[in-house]
Formats: sequence, C-alpha cells, structure tokens
Amino acid sequence: MKDYYAILGVPREAEADLIKATYIALSKIYHPDIYRGDKKYALKRMQEINEAHEILKNPKKRKAHDDKNKDTADDSFFDDNQFQDEQDSYQEIIKEAWDFAKEYHPAIDVQYKDLLRLNKNLAWLFQVRCVENKQFEKANKVAEKMKKEWFNKYFGTNTEIHKIVQKAIRNKQIIIAKEINKAIKVLGKDSSEIIIQRTKRKHARFFQEDMSSRKYCKSS
Repeated sequence: MKDYYAILGVPREAEADLIKATYIALSKIYHPDIYRGDKKYALKRMQEINEAHEILKNPKKRKAHDDKNKDTADDSFFDDNQFQDEQDSYQEIIKEAWDFAKEYHPAIDVQYKDLLRLNKNLAWLFQVRCVENKQFEKANKVAEKMKKEWFNKYFGTNTEIHKIVQKAIRNKQIIIAKEINKAIKVLGKDSSEIIIQRTKRKHARFFQEDMSSRKYCKSS
C-alpha cells in the first residue's frame, strides 16, 4: 500500500500549503524535461508525485488514505534529506532566492539554522515553503508550526519529551532521540511519562551534565 506522505516527504500532519510547495519542488526536480538522469525513472517518479499530490490535496481522498494507512504509517525518526539528488539545479534556484530574501528578511536565516540543527529535511522544506509560497513575512510562525508538526509526528505531543529530544540532538546525542522515537512507536504516545523516567535513568550522565551546565551558566 502506497504512503503518499512518504512519496512527497512530508509529515502526516502537513498542511495544504506545505504539500503544495513540496509538490512544486519535486516537480521541478523530477520533471522528465528537466531531469538529467534516466528519463524512465523521472517519468515513474513524476507519476508517483502527481498521484500523491492528487490524493493529499483533496480532503476527502486524504482522509480515506489516512484511514487505510493508520496502522502502517512509518513514524521512525530520520535525518535524511530526500531532496539531495543528482539533479541539483532546483536547490540552486531555492538558494539564490533564499539568499536574496535574506537581505530583506534576515530573521529567516535564524529560523532556518534552528531547524537545520534538528533535521536537514525539515530545514529544506522550510526554505521551499517560504520561497514557493512567499511566506517570508510570517517565517517565524511557519517555522514554529513545522517544528511542532515534526516533533508530534516522531515523538508524540508531550512537551517535556520535545525538550529532551531537542537538547539531545543539539548535543549530538542522536541515540537518545532515536531511543525515544522507538519507544513512542512501540509503546504508544500515552506512555510518555514512563519513557521520560526510563530515559533519565538510562542516560543519567547526560542529564547530570545538562544540569551542571545550566548551573555554571547561572553562576557565571
């Protein structure tokens, strides 16, 4: 059974404008008239992308797809950038537009770098969304919403877990984030409290170092 969210590379909670922006981005990469590689592969990829967009842009079709796939959705934590492709011309277009926009909206790069520390794909989708939908004025709200959607997808809705994961990733303790993601996936989102307790016991040193660092910052 096809997972149209996976085909487009967006979270299940993605709103219509992110789905549209991602569809445009992928179309500019894989369109057979543009793609530099195997044209048959590009045609097949575009057929999948068009099909995914057709389903996900329609609320009724999207709900039917979600209902069929609710037990098979892959919520595994990842740090891949599916847009890193041999066809890099679109990345260059986005980068050029982004660099130009920064001159008028310098704050957008702060949000981009914040997302980049969490996940490459998340940061790239933020750039695509801002450029394709001209959302530079409200980039802060866009970034916060995308970050929340990303955390909710992979780590549930518990805000304490979100804080732990964010600190772990930024301190290059990816193993902690992956363990929490797996625990959420296996035990369910209602097991947040026991997951927090278990994580703090298993990685006590990480939490002790974090506490020591905060005390040092306060004293200095």
